[in-house]
Amino acid sequence: MSSFVYHYRNNSVTARDNAIEHYVVAFATFSMKNTASLAFLLFLTHATINVMPKTVDGQITMEKTPSYFVTNEAPKRIHSMAKDIKLIVVVRNPVTRAISDYTQTLSKKPEIPTFEVLAFKNRTLGLIDASWSAIRIGIYALHLENWLQYFPLSQILFVSGERLIVDPAGEMAKVQDFLGLKRVVTEKHFYFNKTKGFPCLKKPEDSSAPRCLGKSKGRTHPRIDPDVIHRLRKFYKPFNMMFYQMTGRMLMLMTMMIMVLVMLVLQSKDEDGGGDGDEGDNHYKDEG
Repeated sequence: MSSFVYHYRNNSVTARDNAIEHYVVAFATFSMKNTASLAFLLFLTHATINVMPKTVDGQITMEKTPSYFVTNEAPKRIHSMAKDIKLIVVVRNPVTRAISDYTQTLSKKPEIPTFEVLAFKNRTLGLIDASWSAIRIGIYALHLENWLQYFPLSQILFVSGERLIVDPAGEMAKVQDFLGLKRVVTEKHFYFNKTKGFPCLKKPEDSSAPRCLGKSKGRTHPRIDPDVIHRLRKFYKPFNMMFYQMTGRMLMLMTMMIMVLVMLVLQSKDEDGGGDGDEGDNHYKDEG
């Protein structure tokens, strides 16, 4: 889902892309084991800065690599390059994310074991295999804890992958506000592609066709045993609660729940007070 934000951000307003993929290794995949490696890492970091396109007023330079969030060394390396950088993290239901991850791998390696086999160390005992990357990546609290050692929450925006699908304009408004941009991307720029199951950008003036996500997005997921999904939800629940608390989303969720309860109570009172007295009494007795 991270490509979703990047795609729409980069194709809708003036943004600059670092397409020199050779250098993302400086943050995400390079293993520092000795002095020579450290020197090479410093060279790569310096090279990364140098190859980033020049940014003028009204432009923002962006670079997207999903593996940053789950790479232990990435926060420190990025912080050493740019302490005031703004970070955007797209998260979604970790169970759905794991299945999507598996679906992606399955499309390239159809011979791999089933999702149910890979998800457990011992299915009889219900032991989830948290070492499997498809499962581990969804433990957002664990990864966020690493990032918060270097960056304050004020520099990190969390975007909902689910909300991006049902309300892309709403989520993109948050992105634009976070980046200090005018809300150029609005609801009028999107339409829902029923075939893909994702929103697409309407045809820009300089393009002959609408902009939709690539073929790798919107694949049909394999059917997963409901019991496995239930066990995964239980596994992720405490980590999700930690993540909500760390990001302040717990307060937001509680506020939303209170608002819903208040609305339900008010609605119930309106229904009880409607009509004549007899109807109200009958309604009360039925409820009792």
